[in-house]
Amino acid sequence: MGHSFVRRFETLCAGELSGIPVNGRPAALARDLGVSRDFQQVFLNGRGGALVRGKLPDIGRVRDLKPSCVVLDLGSNDLANGAGADATSQALYQLACSLLSTEVEVVVVLSILPRRAGLFGSSVERFERDRLAYNTCLKSMCHGDVLFYKQKGFSQVQDGSKKLVKEVVEWSMDGIHVTTEEGWRLYRRSLKNALLMGAKRLRELQK
Repeated sequence: MGHSFVRRFETLCAGELSGIPVNGRPAALARDLGVSRDFQQVFLNGRGGALVRGKLPDIGRVRDLKPSCVVLDLGSNDLANGAGADATSQALYQLACSLLSTEVEVVVVLSILPRRAGLFGSSVERFERDRLAYNTCLKSMCHGDVLFYKQKGFSQVQDGSKKLVKEVVEWSMDGIHVTTEEGWRLYRRSLKNALLMGAKRLRELQK
């Protein structure tokens, strides 16, 4: 569940799965991601421009589907609109906890990726600073049935240097979204690994 990354991934998968809307073939998506041994079905729930504080994806769908594990990819738009790292990370953690109050057993939250555009209430430098603070803060809060997954391969530089700009371009042609083949390969891997992390926690809970 998340912002436009999830929505765009849904569109991408729909094309790969014979043009049929991916949420009409959740078992096929589970197999495509390589998680079918742990999850019989995988659903996507994305909303362009989604915000942790106010403009969320359809929470009702989560309650209706009653998944055992939810992966959250949110927070980037909040920081881009000038929301602080502390407030955004706390709001996302509270959202994760609220999902656990339903029938969701495990929530995995993804780290926020670098951004070079769409910074309506921020700047490149401030967004990068807030992004790193957000990821650090959220990771420190996550425990028990709320887990943190750091997305890998999108950036090796943590100081906002020109090298980082080059790396963002390698997976994002617009400086915001995942758009390249390499970017989608990395994002698919992030979703798979986050789901496998959730599956491991589910097995621990069953012991």
